[in-house]
Amino acid sequence: MRHIFIKYSRRAKLYYVRLYGFKLVSGLIEYHKRHKIPIDEENTIIKRAIKKADWQLNHEQIIKTKRLGSGAFGDVYKGILRSGLIDKKEVAIKTINGSISAEENEKLFQEAMLMKTLVHPNVILLIGVASNEEPVMIVMELAPGGAVLDAVQAKPGPSTYIRIKYCLDAAQGLTYLSGKGIIHRDIAARNTLIGKNNTAKISDFGLSCLGAQKKEKTLKKVPVRYLAPETLQTRSYTTKTDVWTFGIYMWEVFHDGMTPYDEFPNTAAIRKFVLAGNRLNNESDRYPEYLWTLTQVLTPILL
Repeated sequence: MRHIFIKYSRRAKLYYVRLYGFKLVSGLIEYHKRHKIPIDEENTIIKRAIKKADWQLNHEQIIKTKRLGSGAFGDVYKGILRSGLIDKKEVAIKTINGSISAEENEKLFQEAMLMKTLVHPNVILLIGVASNEEPVMIVMELAPGGAVLDAVQAKPGPSTYIRIKYCLDAAQGLTYLSGKGIIHRDIAARNTLIGKNNTAKISDFGLSCLGAQKKEKTLKKVPVRYLAPETLQTRSYTTKTDVWTFGIYMWEVFHDGMTPYDEFPNTAAIRKFVLAGNRLNNESDRYPEYLWTLTQVLTPILL
């Protein structure tokens, strides 16, 4: 089985693989199938259409009701997903604007393909993707409580019990991802959402990858404040470096969403501080002493 990447011309507003452009992906596929036109340089042809998977949605099923925010590639909305004549559910909808590059589009596709394999109460569920027309929409489970970061920054903030729950929930989600061979690489309060019953759920898999280790050429586009010492030193990520990042997440939760290492003027200063063996201080009365002690003991063991 192979994946063929369908391209989109923003100028012509057409989908194409090689030569022929169509307004809808379905039209492109049907034309190449009917006329036996190769879809790649190896003269591969489409013999029969494969039934659409449950996660492959139509735009007609999706109704946007409220804009929740914006990201690097588009806007995020609260909305309704219709399945059949009666079934409706509230969802979160990430719309992808048409100005992103083919490389960025491929990254978003890979993120969606990774997410659709994940089913766990502490991981945001991908419901489906609508890609037959512009804008591409990624439909996910709605987290009505918003981000953990916003919750802990609110006045008054959550109780100590709820903060511990946010940490336990995220730990369970991270354990699940590790068991699936996934390195998240961006665990943070801003990327952890709150579902029903104050359940914290890991989200945002834009930097995630499969495998035992991931090594980057540069650290220019990553959140340096959350990186483990070995990542700062060798640019390598593992499930163990996710444990370090989870520790920073815990610090955020109990410090009302403060920015880690906020006293340093730049990322170079943070890198120097961490590689010298220094660590974040506990400046919160809410951080249970036993949790803080446990963090200090486990950090050198786990890394």
